[in-house]
Amino acid sequence: MCEAGVFTLRQLVNVCGPRLDNATALARHTGVRSVRVLNQMLGGWRHQLAASELELVSEFCKGRKPTNHNDPFPEMRLTPVLWDVPGLQPLLRNVQPVDLSSSAGKLMYRTLVKVLNQRSLAGRVDTKWRTQLALTETQRPEWRALYKPPLMWRGGDLQWRILHGAIAVNGFLSHINPNISAECPFCDHRETVFHYFSECDRLSVLFLLLNQIFSLLGETYSQTIFILGFRYHKRRKAKCQLLNFFIGQAKLAIYVSRRNKIGGSLDCDLQTIFARMVKARIKMDFNFYRPTNSIEEFKSTWCLNDGLCLVEEEELVFGSLLN
Repeated sequence: MCEAGVFTLRQLVNVCGPRLDNATALARHTGVRSVRVLNQMLGGWRHQLAASELELVSEFCKGRKPTNHNDPFPEMRLTPVLWDVPGLQPLLRNVQPVDLSSSAGKLMYRTLVKVLNQRSLAGRVDTKWRTQLALTETQRPEWRALYKPPLMWRGGDLQWRILHGAIAVNGFLSHINPNISAECPFCDHRETVFHYFSECDRLSVLFLLLNQIFSLLGETYSQTIFILGFRYHKRRKAKCQLLNFFIGQAKLAIYVSRRNKIGGSLDCDLQTIFARMVKARIKMDFNFYRPTNSIEEFKSTWCLNDGLCLVEEEELVFGSLLN
């Protein structure tokens, strides 16, 4: 039909008549031999239109009714068709019909990309960590939380790469360059993305610190939350963003400490780098809130029962967790 130039309802009416019932004329116009198939297709379209809508088309074609912007317009939607997709695939889970009159362009784009690439997406998982963390179908990365402030884009990009396993680790680089050892720079284990961000012994002190910070906010820390992110809820916006900030800074500290170690720098103490990053952000916010006389707002965000910091005589003092 596209090759025959039949794209719109008006073009279809011009060929088949206002009641959309002349399958023979449509077959002649399009060159399709099966009138039965075209009859079924036209019947499906007629079924989608209400009787009042069909009457409106008929009256308009007979010249009895002028066009009016208040006339009801038939609902039009695209229904994605997934071919031979075995089981419930994480990357194809949310493919749904798209309403052309109300859906946002982003939803339309995402749906089209998934349908056009369904065969390559069918065999993939949403994150490389799904087996490693033994995730259930309901557990998935908190993608929307990766870039929310106070997180910076740099931290969000790193977390995205970690979830997809797009990190250059020695276990991979050693296959490309035999001169590179497959061992972790900090221990004698093979370095994979899983070892890099969850299994290396050096990470235990950082995970203990994160556990203490989560406790200050009344939440329970886990490896799954560390990798996937803390679930974002609009009603708990401030807490969710703050916890994801600490998670993002922790991952960035792991990355920076390894980079420094490989570069020969002595600045590779994980806890020190993490504390320095967090303190820098707290100082920046404090220097913003103090001139605007909004110290109480600063305290409600960062002090956390004086665990991270406190304000004494309008001066910032860091707590034991960051010293």
